[in-house]
Amino acid sequence: MEIGETLRKTREARGLSLEDVAQLTKINLRYIKAIENDSFDALPGGVYTRGFLRSYARLLDLDHRELLSEFEKQGPVEINNLPEDHTPAAFIFPPKEPKSVKILKKTAYYLAFVIIITLAGYLFWTHIVKFNGLGPEAVKHTNLIENLKKDTRQEETAAANQKGLNVVLEVTGGKCWMRITSDGVIKFTGTIAAGDTKSFQASERINIRLGNAGAVKVTVNGRVIGPLGKKGEVIEKEFTVQK
Repeated sequence: MEIGETLRKTREARGLSLEDVAQLTKINLRYIKAIENDSFDALPGGVYTRGFLRSYARLLDLDHRELLSEFEKQGPVEINNLPEDHTPAAFIFPPKEPKSVKILKKTAYYLAFVIIITLAGYLFWTHIVKFNGLGPEAVKHTNLIENLKKDTRQEETAAANQKGLNVVLEVTGGKCWMRITSDGVIKFTGTIAAGDTKSFQASERINIRLGNAGAVKVTVNGRVIGPLGKKGEVIEKEFTVQK
């Protein structure tokens, strides 16, 4: 079997030119011509010639082992000086990735990692909030309870040398619901319109609960305390006589 003739006929049957083969296999054009002319002494020789034959045969879907076996039968071929473009396609290493591509890949991996961690944290927090009932409404309710506890602390605002308490409630910023307890007895429960004033007395203590604390000016024994809270805020305070 003539190796060169077999390759040439198969190439022509595939509709490929010599230039096409050289471009696809990355083998120098003059080496392609030498192979088809069975001029193996014009090739670099040794492993390079075998590499050329293997690449050429694979391109044409031929059995490269059969061609190499036929080539071996022809005896050793002298190894010539190797030109710069001698390396067959079978020995070409893939090009290294540009540095910019590596940087882009690292950046993409980092962003993906950050997104995954952020999403995992969000899902975890959402699960904890739902599981423990710590949603926005629960937090708001908790804050309201804390404010009520704080506002219900007793305030001793009466002068030590004055007997009893006299509390004046003046509604100035809109109507306000209120409940007044004097010495343990409820004296008033109801809504007072803006502009109205209520006065209450007690021997030891007066408890005031307001539904719109910012709308009421409070005066105790002639001392102006002012609003006990903000508009719309529910406040409960107790004034006692100091002893």
